Amino acid sequence: MMSRIDGSSAKSLPKLRRGEYRLRKIITWLRYRWAVILTKAPGRHTNLGPNGLPLPPGGLIHAVAGSYDTGWFLESGALAHECLISSLQKHGVSVEKLTTVLDFGCGCGRVARHWQSATSLRFHGVDTNRDLVRWCQKNLVFGRFSVNAPGPPLHFDPQTFDLVYGFSVLTHLSEDRQLAWMREFERVLKPQGVLVISTHGKKAARVLPGPLRTRFDAGELVVTRYGSEGGNDCNAFHPRRYFTDVVARAFECVAFQPEGALGNPPQDLYLLRRRD
Repeated sequence: MMSRIDGSSAKSLPKLRRGEYRLRKIITWLRYRWAVILTKAPGRHTNLGPNGLPLPPGGLIHAVAGSYDTGWFLESGALAHECLISSLQKHGVSVEKLTTVLDFGCGCGRVARHWQSATSLRFHGVDTNRDLVRWCQKNLVFGRFSVNAPGPPLHFDPQTFDLVYGFSVLTHLSEDRQLAWMREFERVLKPQGVLVISTHGKKAARVLPGPLRTRFDAGELVVTRYGSEGGNDCNAFHPRRYFTDVVARAFECVAFQPEGALGNPPQDLYLLRRRD
């Protein structure tokens, strides 16, 4: 079962709160569009990060990290990459033997930029946001980045990838869209390929109002949605059993780490394996 709040619930917010919410949305959109304009300006100087790769402008950073803080963008991406590699190694996946990796929901390379030194593999990133993908194509030249539709399929052949990972992506999708993408991950992964996914679990669910928290505690998926899915106006909260038995039922759950998705607090981390 799934519980949800649809967009009509936003009308029940106090008038002042609705006005403040809309104003913040407008300001964020204007900053984002300005960032896009700057990235297209010819000859514009771009700041470099500690690994020598360009840094996205603040508006693009905010679009993926919810903050204009460049330091947090770099730190959170490094932490996410670190916990990903650590989890793979801990459970017997040789990072050195990976040949193909997909960053699902790559944004402007928050995590992807930390794969720069892995020169022996083919790295791909996909995102629904054309502006973010365009920035990656221009600045993270070690990988191949492309735009995907909000729903499957991806443009890759079956059994292409050794590893697919998605940080804070299923957390912003409806139940139907989550299930569709999980079937697509199964299609593009090689047999015994690995899928690493982060979710909103018990700690994140503390923000839910009483009735929805009760349903979460009873094992239901809860989706709160005040706008279009794929962003922060849509949030999904996954009880552990629901995720393994329903969302990831086609996969073997190798590992579950409560609040283990570092750089994406306080999300849980699942390491799944495609069955033969």
